[in-house]
Amino acid sequence: MRRSLSISILLISGLASAQLTQLDSLKVTPNRHSQSYLEAGRSMTVIQSEQIRNMPVTTVDELLRYVAGVNLNARGPFGVQSDIGMRGSTFSQVLVLIDNVDLNDPLTAHFNNYIPIPLSEIERIDVIRGPAAAAYGADAVGGVIHIQTKIFLAEKVDQHTESNGQFSFGDHGLYTSDLSVSTGIGSVLLSAGMKSSRSQGEKMPNPNFPIPSDDSIQHNTFDLNTYTLAAAYLPNRHWKLEWRSSLDRRDFAAKYFYTASIFDESQEEVSAYWHQLNVERKRKSHSSQLSLGYKQTKDVFVFNPLFAANEHELSKYFFNLTHGISLHKNQRLSFGVQAERQEIVSTDRGNHEKMGIGIYGIYGFRWNKLHSNASVRFEFDENFGLEFIPQLAVSYARNNWLMQSSIGKAVRAADFTERYVAHLIPNLSPGRNLGNPDLLAERSYTADFSLSRSLGFARIQAGLFHRWSMDLIDYSLTNSNEINNLTNLQPNENYLFALNISESRCTGLEFQASAPIEGRNYSIAPILSYTYLKTSNPERKLTKYLSNHPSHSLALQLMMNYSFLFANLGLNHIQRHAEHIEEIKAEVPASYSLLNLRIGVQLSNARLKIFSNMYNLLDTKYQEIPGAQMPGRWMACGLSWNL
Repeated sequence: MRRSLSISILLISGLASAQLTQLDSLKVTPNRHSQSYLEAGRSMTVIQSEQIRNMPVTTVDELLRYVAGVNLNARGPFGVQSDIGMRGSTFSQVLVLIDNVDLNDPLTAHFNNYIPIPLSEIERIDVIRGPAAAAYGADAVGGVIHIQTKIFLAEKVDQHTESNGQFSFGDHGLYTSDLSVSTGIGSVLLSAGMKSSRSQGEKMPNPNFPIPSDDSIQHNTFDLNTYTLAAAYLPNRHWKLEWRSSLDRRDFAAKYFYTASIFDESQEEVSAYWHQLNVERKRKSHSSQLSLGYKQTKDVFVFNPLFAANEHELSKYFFNLTHGISLHKNQRLSFGVQAERQEIVSTDRGNHEKMGIGIYGIYGFRWNKLHSNASVRFEFDENFGLEFIPQLAVSYARNNWLMQSSIGKAVRAADFTERYVAHLIPNLSPGRNLGNPDLLAERSYTADFSLSRSLGFARIQAGLFHRWSMDLIDYSLTNSNEINNLTNLQPNENYLFALNISESRCTGLEFQASAPIEGRNYSIAPILSYTYLKTSNPERKLTKYLSNHPSHSLALQLMMNYSFLFANLGLNHIQRHAEHIEEIKAEVPASYSLLNLRIGVQLSNARLKIFSNMYNLLDTKYQEIPGAQMPGRWMACGLSWNL
């Protein structure tokens, strides 16, 4: 078991084991079709289910903190809400997929980490750094996070029942659970899962007391629940049909999540219904995949009990059809069509809809040790018209060296919030976010290069990238006297108004290293990641999200086993631009460290574990969004199983 754990950790780091021959057997999804890691030509990290079960995390966004190139700005604990950025991108420039279907929410990308499946259902996560718009469409600017479930990756039906998951109890009335069960009946694989996290939250001083609030204490309460059912039908080796339905419900305190207003006493409820269907057919040199998705989101946002709630209902329809042909043992051609329709009915944003469609082709070629993937896409969106999106990725492997490089374009249109937020609120209070209906689409170009090397039992990888963005969308403090397309503002007051930044440049360095050590009755498996980012724009205009990412980010994962004892550690050290807003006592520190630890005993050949989780063990006082105070040290004890 300890040996398999060490091997899985190497796979997780995206570097696999020490030899390139083993890397070639690792299948990833840098494009719409699956291919080996060596052929991808992309900087990637692959997170496998073993890592997910063992790290002291409860959500996908917590897990992503330890991946090079990924940065998280959390507003609350245990997955309440986090903005996911990649390579210095804004949170709206990351595309999240579940089993090949686009999850990104049409209301706001703040909801993109609301993953409607429990961790125990996830088999693998492909983190694809850099643009992937040519294959996956708009929003794939900083990168793609492709979450793949066990049912989606299943190639046969096992005629037995499996269950895995965990539950825990902790400080401040904390309760967490994450479990799934699957069984095979004939040609059908069935799966069910659920996830829950709730707490009355910490007691913290209310910056709004005594004016305008008469409550001196605030609580970061949350109640998060996810339920899912899935089935796969595999009648033979040529056909596979997969269906999934999920419900995700969240009720949480959202004070200062979106504004810096002294009147902010926000509470939010979000319900998301998720349905998807995948049909695959493989025959000789041909393969086809049809993916359908439907997402409905209902959001009730109470900015202050004295004001009427903002209510939003959104619908999103997704369609993708891909066909792949193996032209020769060294060549592959894939082509397809993707369509998406979005609708919104909102009390403060109005009623709107939009449609987008893309046609794409991907050509893969392999010559000796050289691999290349050329992709082109024609994307039409009602917001930006027709765009041509190219991308080229190459890799070269020789003597335990692997060189990878890519260059590509990406586009992103403004979401409904960026265009219309707060438009229908009369006499809007200052300091609030304000949409701009005249926003242009973002366009960016990225080039990167990475080099990795096997060194015996260890492997290291280092990479550079540069992204040039035009018309980047962000919120900038703007006086109402300068805003000419809205009439619901107070005169001579400042608002966070959505604008197109003329130009932005981001340069970065990424480093990863893994070196497992195994003895007779012990194993130690460290994974070290480091990211450096520098973002600039010629206008030097003060914005809300443009530079809201760390300049330096260091992450360490450490898994240790000794006999029946285990300890899994996750450490982050962040250096970033400090922020201070006196009116709401907001303080984003320039530097802070976070340490999470799980320790325990493993029984029954490690299939049953009793553990203790220590979140923020250093009791660091920090904010990553101004005003949204993150919790201090929390303790929890629990039980996990894999049966």
